[in-house]
Amino acid sequence: MNKEAILDKVKQRLIDEFGKNILSAVVYGSTLGDDYCKASDFDFLLIFQKVDFNTFKRLREIKREFAEQDIVVDFNSHTLAELPQTRKGAFWHNNRGVYIQKELALYGRVLFGEVYFKDLTLKESDILLETVRVVSSLNYQARKIISNKELNMENRVIMMKWCIYGTMYVLAARGCFPSGRREALQIFNEQFAPEINPEVFLDIKINRPDKITMDDMKKAYDFLVYLDNVAYTMYEEKNGKGISD
Repeated sequence: MNKEAILDKVKQRLIDEFGKNILSAVVYGSTLGDDYCKASDFDFLLIFQKVDFNTFKRLREIKREFAEQDIVVDFNSHTLAELPQTRKGAFWHNNRGVYIQKELALYGRVLFGEVYFKDLTLKESDILLETVRVVSSLNYQARKIISNKELNMENRVIMMKWCIYGTMYVLAARGCFPSGRREALQIFNEQFAPEINPEVFLDIKINRPDKITMDDMKKAYDFLVYLDNVAYTMYEEKNGKGISD
């Protein structure tokens, strides 16, 4: 099946399974971008009226059904009561509650239901602080992969993805939200002139996800360290050095 056929099939499966309890389904991420490849999964943000333990068991079964067709889907679930319209700054989504709102508002593709992430006002200081935290987290998680995890294809691809995501986060902290991954990496390379052109990580992810070398991994880690330093320097410049409680 091609991408559109997969999206249609997932959409119908969700509607058949959950009926009126599922209010919205939005696809986002590399599924829609120019870094989509055979190693990519399909990211869905789902909005439910209400959820319980059984909801997630049923989602797990749907995920398994598609996995049997060599289609990897990833479901991210929220209830209506958890959204920014209700929780404001207390909204949480996998440590990136601010950026995800902007990403979904600008580039998310609604498969069905309402567009809940729109007309949101995001503060520059919020996205900057989240950038520092997320890029630092990516750096930390990369250390865990290198030190503790199996260096299989999935974890090697993740390291390449984190370099791409981290780059886009730093651009977001400057108020720049390019529509495509390639465009974002090119803009970053022009504005920051890093020693490592981040486009290399996109090319590796697309062209040889199953042939990522240890040298590629080292390059990715070094770039994440660089991004971490860039993000925190931006934060210091904005808030002043020697920050205290």
